[in-house]
Amino acid sequence: MTQKTNVNIRVAPLNGKLYLFVQTKGTSTQRKRLIPGIEEPDLQHWDAKDQCFKIATEKAISDNSTIRTFRNGFELVNEQFLPETCDELLRLYNNAVLVKNESTVTVKIKKTTLGDFINKMIEEQRSCTGHFIKKPSSTYQQYLNLFRKLENEGRIIETPIDEIENAHCIQFSDYILRQLNGTNYKNLMKWFVAVHNKAVEQGCNRNQFTFKASANAPKKDAPRIRSLSKEQLAKFEEFDLSQLVNGSTPKKTVRQYDLYRDFALFLYEMKLRPIDTVKLAYDNILVDDQGTVIIEYVPEKKKNYHAKEVVQAPMTAKAKAIVRKYKGQSSKGYIFPFALNEYDWDYTNPESYKRHYSKWNRLMEQINTFLHKMEKPLKFKGLTLYMFRHTAFTVACKEMKESYFEIASHGGTSVKMLEDHYVATGYNVKSKFNISNI
Repeated sequence: MTQKTNVNIRVAPLNGKLYLFVQTKGTSTQRKRLIPGIEEPDLQHWDAKDQCFKIATEKAISDNSTIRTFRNGFELVNEQFLPETCDELLRLYNNAVLVKNESTVTVKIKKTTLGDFINKMIEEQRSCTGHFIKKPSSTYQQYLNLFRKLENEGRIIETPIDEIENAHCIQFSDYILRQLNGTNYKNLMKWFVAVHNKAVEQGCNRNQFTFKASANAPKKDAPRIRSLSKEQLAKFEEFDLSQLVNGSTPKKTVRQYDLYRDFALFLYEMKLRPIDTVKLAYDNILVDDQGTVIIEYVPEKKKNYHAKEVVQAPMTAKAKAIVRKYKGQSSKGYIFPFALNEYDWDYTNPESYKRHYSKWNRLMEQINTFLHKMEKPLKFKGLTLYMFRHTAFTVACKEMKESYFEIASHGGTSVKMLEDHYVATGYNVKSKFNISNI
């Protein structure tokens, strides 16, 4: 006895083409699929009741066969699995595999694996479909990295998404610890759990994770980032950059090196992050109520927070000199005349953001390549842009010309960050400022 189905299936023309419509019974909810393989249908001879062409031409006979084959696949899935809604029918059909025996045709549903599910998320991030994504590139890269690691592991990735459970979380954790020596453990486990949470949200999985990945994270002492000494900073500022080039090097290269050096020094003077410094314009320079020249901006790192943190940092004499040096050189009004800043970027547009992100990465590579050339004269190995902001905090916490709160506020960070990373550098700053007074 045939069971009663919950979804109606019919074929009908629309805008000169033939579609298969599926509709949840008792509702107005319906979905349509274009029937492939039928070009320029002869709709004058279309019979709406029998849902076929009523003319004995070779094309009509061929088109009727195409319609029956396409419709039969949906009807088999509908009758065998009894989906409750038209959306469920489409999902089942997308994963259906027809199995032909001697006298019958049955349907088997190919289950969506964890790998299939992550691949779908990767494609959504790549094309920004499904929902608006402000910064597609970083999330896309995280999912891609997770997929590659699961691909190397080889077993978990082939598990149906609805079967992913606590044991798989433990299995992946063990793989990272044993096979990858714990490299990138926290980040990989974070995104593994994020994928599972997304599957639960979409109704593709009902299992809960109770495994605490963070408790099993490898315990490693973070390598201490070194700071530049005042002597090294002075040498960096005064170094003759022509010594880094040969006679055949264009003069433009020396000018670029000078720009890169000033950019690094500006990070030190203003305790800035590189991403925030690149975007600084003359509009960011203001005068406060006390007549102090300041730079005001919202850190890029905190722009997605509901309560946006505005940073107001007083400009040092050297920072002002650098600003004057490049005044008028950017057609868009930026402080630093990088080629990157000659475009009209729309940071709310995913494609524009990705192009900016790519050019930004390239600029950082170029500046760090220049800094690498400076390592030998400075006698400092591993020089990077980040070290200039790090050195600024180190020096400020050592000299304590400002309170801890002021240092954090001017650097767009927190007092806790300074306590965690700069109090324990050997300087006796706690005796000079009581954190509890904040």
